[in-house]
Amino acid sequence: MPDAEPDIMISRKQPFLLLVFSSFLITTALLLLLLGFYAFVQYDAMALSLAAARPPPFYVANEGNTNNTTTNATDMSSLVTYTNSTYGIALQHPITWDVYDAFNNTNTTLLIVADVISPLSVDPTQETNVYITLDKIFQNSSSSIHLGGYARYAVNSLRDQYGKNFTIISATDSMLAGHNAYTLVYTLLAPDGTPVKFMQVGTFVDKIGYRIVYSTLPNKFDTMLSQVQKIIASFKILNPGKGLKVLP
Repeated sequence: MPDAEPDIMISRKQPFLLLVFSSFLITTALLLLLLGFYAFVQYDAMALSLAAARPPPFYVANEGNTNNTTTNATDMSSLVTYTNSTYGIALQHPITWDVYDAFNNTNTTLLIVADVISPLSVDPTQETNVYITLDKIFQNSSSSIHLGGYARYAVNSLRDQYGKNFTIISATDSMLAGHNAYTLVYTLLAPDGTPVKFMQVGTFVDKIGYRIVYSTLPNKFDTMLSQVQKIIASFKILNPGKGLKVLP
């Protein structure tokens, strides 16, 4: 009988060891779940902080809507084509840039059709924008409006709105979408006094003004200019005046 005592001791210890081992497995699983939840929360917070650096809520990414962004199959393989079928325009932009369609009140005279935004990698503060706008201020005008008159209207509108905070650097003739155009380079002072440098290229087709407006901080203007010029050079008016409600 004494010889059987060790086996009895071992058999009594087995349930205890199984209980300890099971507790260890459960504890480990709980720790892994907690670590996974913490990592998810951190990732979600990072995603929200990046989203906060993107355009304001009235913009919507150009994915999944009636317009399309497709890879260009020509020799300009680093560019993609953006087509806005609502307003009948198209352009190309570097593949690393984003395009956002803008919601507009069709009863206004100046529409922001799209906003092309530089990548975070080169512009982490997202201070560089290229706006595409349509202006129908003269849509119902009975007068014959020419490009020079429209350019003066654009300058006077800026001067009236910004006063002494508006400074013209240069005004030259140019081309946009195969039409004669003007190019204005100017600065505006932000409400906090920070200067912002702009380049506006505009043309006037069938009583509709088409403008591409490039804006950034002065120290970034020349750095981003070559890519912006590619966007401007690729701009096309596919259907003049399309999508524009005639104002009463």
